[in-house]
Amino acid sequence: MERMRRDIEAFMKSLGSTASEIRVFMVLYSSRKFLSVSEIEKLSNLSSKSVRNALKKLKERKLVVEKKKDGKSVFRSVSNKELLEQWKKMVEDALSHLFRRP
Repeated sequence: MERMRRDIEAFMKSLGSTASEIRVFMVLYSSRKFLSVSEIEKLSNLSSKSVRNALKKLKERKLVVEKKKDGKSVFRSVSNKELLEQWKKMVEDALSHLFRRP
């Protein structure tokens, strides 16, 4: 699990993710369940603003799922399969831009 954690962190850094985004993602990935913003704050030791900004970016990248529970938003990381698919797509997109002909 520790190697997987390091690999995820390294890959996210290579995509330009901030330390806060990585920390929030890893909290969600490790918990494997839906968490509220306040739970993520406590587990990540980040401010509410940092957590919300990170969640916004992670949702845009489709690395985090949001749902409503008792009228409040809760979040979880995508499954391993979904994570792999997202990474594959990001790499393919990056490579297509790199090798695009002028």
